[in-house]
This record gives sequence, C-alpha cells and structure tokens, in this order.
Amino acid sequence: MIPNQWYPILRCKQLGAKKPLGVRRLGRDLVLWRDAVGAVCCGLDRCAHRFARLSKGRVREGRIECPYHGIRYERSGRAVLIPSDGPDKQPAPGMCIPTYPTRESRDLIWMWYGPGEPTENLPWDETIDEELSADEAVTYESDGVFPVNYLRIMENATDIPHVAFVHRQAFAKYTRLEDFTCTREGHIIRVAGRLRPEGEDKGQGFVGRGLVIAPNMLVLHLADGLCFLAAATPIDEERTWLFARYYNSWLTVPGLGYLVSFFMFWVDFWLLQKYQDLPVWNGQSRSLPDPGRIGGYCPVKADKGVLHYFRMRRELIEEVHPPAEGDHARGRGIPDLSFGHYGDPEE
Repeated sequence: MIPNQWYPILRCKQLGAKKPLGVRRLGRDLVLWRDAVGAVCCGLDRCAHRFARLSKGRVREGRIECPYHGIRYERSGRAVLIPSDGPDKQPAPGMCIPTYPTRESRDLIWMWYGPGEPTENLPWDETIDEELSADEAVTYESDGVFPVNYLRIMENATDIPHVAFVHRQAFAKYTRLEDFTCTREGHIIRVAGRLRPEGEDKGQGFVGRGLVIAPNMLVLHLADGLCFLAAATPIDEERTWLFARYYNSWLTVPGLGYLVSFFMFWVDFWLLQKYQDLPVWNGQSRSLPDPGRIGGYCPVKADKGVLHYFRMRRELIEEVHPPAEGDHARGRGIPDLSFGHYGDPEE
C-alpha cells in the first residue's frame, strides 16, 4: 500500500448519524461514526480498555460508546467517560484509541493513510471531473468486495489488449494494437490505443482510452459519452473494496439516461469484472506471493502503463520509506523494474 495518500473507504450515504459502522480497510479494522455536528470520525475498532469492538457499540452525543463497559471516546480518540469511575473522574491519558484524518468529498469518505501530514488536495479533483464530463452526465454507482489484491486491478486498468481474450464474447477479433500511447504526468498515467482485427486496416476498430491516478483510482472510457471511475482500496493483502461510478453523457433523457448508466454498471461491474477479469487476477495471485513484486514479469510494449504504475508506486513508497543501501540488490526492497526490452517506460 502506498503511504501518505488519501484513500476512499466508504460511500457517504452508508454512514448514518445514529449508528457506528465497522469496516476493514488498508489492513486495519476501523470504526466510523458521526459526531454531534455530523462530521465523520474514524478510529481503530478496538476499545483501549479490553479490546471490545467499538463498532458494536452506539453513538452518544457525538461520541462512540464501547458496548462492553460504556467507555466513551471523542473524535480525537481520547476517552472522556468511564462510567464505573463516575462522571467526575477524568480518564487517564493512556485511555485512548488511534484515530485517522477523514474528509467527505464527491459522496465518498476519504481516509488519510500514512505517518505524514494530510495533504489539502484529494486524488479526485476538478481535472478528473472534466475527464468524466461530470456536470453533464447521468450516473449510477455501486461498490463491492473483490477477493484479490488491489494491484491486480490497478495494473489491469492500463491493459488494452486483454479485452480481446478475457472479454472475447464481444471483442474476440480485435487482437492487434495500433496507435498506442502511454504517458505519465506527475501522479497520472494516460493510455490510449486502437484494437483492430488482424489483417484489417480500415474502420474504427475498438478504441481504448483511460487514466490511472495514484494511489488507487482509474477512469476508463467505454465509448463516446460513456465512461466510469473506479477506486480500488485495499481491505488487506487478499481483498479489495471496489467502488465504481458510471457516467453517461451520451443519452441524458430522464429515465432512459439512468437505464443506460445502470446497464453499464451491470455489464462492467458484475459481468465483465466479477466473472471474467477476476478469475484471471486470481490466477496471477497464485504466482505472486508478494503482490507488489513483479520482477518476474516479461513485459511487452503494451505493458508500458503497467511499468509506469509500478514505478510510480515505488517512488511514492520510497519517499516515505527510503530503502537501505543494497536492499534492491538483495531482493528486500521494492524490485527493480528494469527488466526486458521494455523495462524503461520512458523509452
């Protein structure tokens, strides 16, 4: 996981005002609740007293109350009441839980992961809204748990040629990649290309276009006026919380526009990803005990986006955790990506 980044962890509407909610994200069991003014609070889902799950408790006056002995914690994580000690006794400073900075934006709850100070900007900004034509589109969104490491989803996002084989029912004849481009601009990777049937040089073919945004977001264009944004947030090393919002600016007639957006979701999220992509990702996972160590790959030209993403990931991790001298050579650091003819994505 890339530290010192904002990650979306939940849809805003999934967290009510009266009840806490427990989720596992980024390798941690979290409890979320809303304080007295409705702001999101996020902490470790474990009472400091005897480790009961705070998410099984309740919210009282904007504070989370442990279901075991009623100890209450405010948004900073500090305990403010131990009922058995009486209301006048101040809890000891050590009676506290770790908490995590959160924000609400674009109908998502975001959590800051890492030791650094949270940045002002989120990965999803106005640039991404423009890419999505968000002001003009009819949308449909959903989320779910995928039993695979998030890196398999992220590397797939820049892979145009896979559609001819993984999704062969619709794209079997489009095997040859033409006009392929892949660029990196800061923390954004853009890919585009055209797939044609072998031996054919005329016609539109299948045009693929998308971008990946660090640490875990992607935008894919399915056709003119039809696209989606997804966020692949790690639950742990073996599971991913996947959020997707589908944008339809092609047909915005009330009612019909919603049906188009829903149909995109049903085909892509449930049919293509869960029943076609996921088995391939799981097959990869069996050969990658460490999901981030891809040094054994033999990449081809169409994998430039994959190499860009893993290089960007390595750079961001090493900004926070610089490798010790010789770690790469001894195989203990993030692997060197200079492998094969296409080892340098800048070439």
